[in-house]
Amino acid sequence: MLKRAVSFGVRLVILGLLLLPWGAQGVASCVDDDDAACIVIDEPMLPSVPAERSAAAVRSVLAPAQRKLIGLGDGKTALRLEDIERTEVDRLLGPAQVVRWGENREQLQCYVATRPGDATVLYLLEYPEIVFEVTLLSDKRRLLQTPACLPTGTVHKGVRTAGGLRLGLRRAQVRAILGRPQWSGPDTDLYTAERDLPPRPGRDDGGTDWRKMLFRYDARGVVRLLRISWNQLE
Repeated sequence: MLKRAVSFGVRLVILGLLLLPWGAQGVASCVDDDDAACIVIDEPMLPSVPAERSAAAVRSVLAPAQRKLIGLGDGKTALRLEDIERTEVDRLLGPAQVVRWGENREQLQCYVATRPGDATVLYLLEYPEIVFEVTLLSDKRRLLQTPACLPTGTVHKGVRTAGGLRLGLRRAQVRAILGRPQWSGPDTDLYTAERDLPPRPGRDDGGTDWRKMLFRYDARGVVRLLRISWNQLE
């Protein structure tokens, strides 16, 4: 299964020679000196927060209702937020260009809404071809260029988890669903939880179920970025 080789929260990872229109600070990361594979990271570093094991955190962050994105496309399409393979993503969302980055050769796929007046972006990180992180971003204007993002009517601002987490919520609404975050900043809430999985037949132990949720808020206190990262270690 996936290893925790990727640092969560270092990044708002966007692909392809991207610049931020209003001059936010960013870090460009290129793969194999190929400018076409440049990544811009404009989110500040987050502190290292140990995963919470309390019953409350497990109930909220690891809840089954938060393990699925619903409302995709005509509302009948759902994306499991588990260890899904790229083939399933391609089938549900379309075969977006794969951008490789970082020393671990992680892979990124990006989708951008085509509905009038909707600027939503959805992108996924994969390693090696298994998705371990999904990000919803409210405004594609943060991306000066999106050459590798696949335009699709499947992605839109109404996409949400089955538990009601979505772009556009206010901080109080997020906390009403998930409770108090493990860490918070002026424009950020970070949730993290883990639990031991029970043994399964033929295995000595069941491993660990681990998950993080990152929320970034705009100046109005509304969610502009929602990122869910998960791992099941065995």
